[in-house]
Amino acid sequence: VGIRVGRERGIALVVSAFIVGVGGGLFAQLQGNLTPDAFYLATTFMLIAMLVIGGMTSLSGAVVGTIVVSALRELLRHIEAGTSVGPVEVPGRPGITEVGLAIVMLLILALRPSGLTGGRELSPAAAIALGGRIRRRGGREPPLTARPDGEGPS
Repeated sequence: VGIRVGRERGIALVVSAFIVGVGGGLFAQLQGNLTPDAFYLATTFMLIAMLVIGGMTSLSGAVVGTIVVSALRELLRHIEAGTSVGPVEVPGRPGITEVGLAIVMLLILALRPSGLTGGRELSPAAAIALGGRIRRRGGREPPLTARPDGEGPS
């Protein structure tokens, strides 16, 4: 086709190294100090859970997995701290976040081995089509009517 594969791979390597370097610098700024404990089990487990839940073979799967795991983690963190439901107070249980994420990850592996996205990329056209289907279910679109020439729906 005329594409220099070695050159393109080199450019991709340099661009990805730059992005990873910026991400590492931001992470170090967020942490304040870096120790081996910051990279031990919790962070590694979180990254693997995000990839497994979303799907490892697509970029969309990684994004969906990150969103799902982040939302689930925040929900479980509130439960872990303890909550009250009306007059009933539920005491906090340390470790619920990790156990909950492990259960969700096991369910995804058992029921959808290729992740939530099934290894497919989510395209903008699919998102627009999904939005159209949701809008029609809500009853906001007018019903199809016949065109003036009688050839079908307008």
